[in-house]
Amino acid sequence: MKDDVYYMNLALKEAKKAQMLNEVPIGALIVIDDQVISTGHNLRETEQNATAHAELLAINEACRATGSWRLEDATLYVTLEPCPMCAGAILQSRVKGLFLERMIQRLAVQAHSWIYFEMNALTINVMLQAVY
Repeated sequence: MKDDVYYMNLALKEAKKAQMLNEVPIGALIVIDDQVISTGHNLRETEQNATAHAELLAINEACRATGSWRLEDATLYVTLEPCPMCAGAILQSRVKGLFLERMIQRLAVQAHSWIYFEMNALTINVMLQAVY
């Protein structure tokens, strides 16, 4: 079984793909049953499409892969906090978990903070994990 660090590193690779296209470097991927079923990186400038955000592209691909708009067994890994549009899509797609990666640079020390949201119909549980 792969761990969250492994999947977040894959999301960071997606972000690098966006950066190579002169896009805002954001990457996302969706995992179900320890398998990556979709990936995405920002393509707004490339496609001249305001909705071509990494999270939405990954969600759309996951919906096609599963044949359902409900991604209740899925975990989304994304390299930056979602915008309001993407947050709405995440809630609507019913993903069960969301990992965010934020890189913070202070005094030449790079810190990573991980935020995990566990969601169900009534509550959202949040877990923060910092890796220095």
